[in-house]
Amino acid sequence: MSTSSAQFYSANVSEFETMNVDKAIWEVELKKLEDSTCVHWTNKGFKIKEIVSSNATESSSVDRNKTILWSKKYICHHGSNVYVSKASGNHRPIQKESKKIGCPACIMVTCYRSDPEFVIFERKSTHNHVPRSYVDLKFISLSDALRRKIKAFLQYEFSRKEIRSCLLQEIDEDAEERDELLHYDDVHNIWLSVAKDMFKFKENEFESLKVWEEKLTATNYKVLSYSMENTFYYGIISS
Repeated sequence: MSTSSAQFYSANVSEFETMNVDKAIWEVELKKLEDSTCVHWTNKGFKIKEIVSSNATESSSVDRNKTILWSKKYICHHGSNVYVSKASGNHRPIQKESKKIGCPACIMVTCYRSDPEFVIFERKSTHNHVPRSYVDLKFISLSDALRRKIKAFLQYEFSRKEIRSCLLQEIDEDAEERDELLHYDDVHNIWLSVAKDMFKFKENEFESLKVWEEKLTATNYKVLSYSMENTFYYGIISS
């Protein structure tokens, strides 16, 4: 069964839904699937084959002797093996939640000799998670363009709530699906990086404070500091 990219990943498609795509634009169509479902597909191998399709049967004149020119397998970004700690005894908590939850969903992209100008997308298995849910979005990045806009707003001292509200209103229909699902936490995480760039000049706090001293002194601030062994005092006053 053939279907458009918009229909390809509906919730009720059969386990082996297929889509015929022009060979020249198949990578574009794959990107459309990612944008429409917020699911990244990771290439797990490229194969050039000269074999007879395993689907060939005496009862199928269409599939009989169908030769595969090449194929690629893409797995869901939540695929691969579930992370299992090798630690024993007192377990240390995992510092960052892993996106590898063993999702079995995959897409086979295949080009056949019988129709070399087209490739066939074949979806196999279903997700073991809910695409586009907030839990799922944590592992998918916003577009670079939207990240730049958020940083610009932050530098002009707009609140995170104001930024999210404004950007959601101006997102157009051509925007990536992930951008349309902009969450407050997305803005907050970028705010953390902007704040670090603007106010923290060194990883070492004392070194960073020294840079601040130099910058403030250069702009006519008077800086008084005193340090004695493990006791540390610092004061900054404007002139």
